[in-house]
Amino acid sequence: MFYLLITLFSIIKICSLKSISLRKIN
Repeated sequence: MFYLLITLFSIIKICSLKSISLRKIN
């Protein structure tokens, strides 16, 4: 369960970073 939360948090963080970088490029 704990590992699942960590993976979910990391995925959300990566997605947010990607969206920010995309916005900067655009």
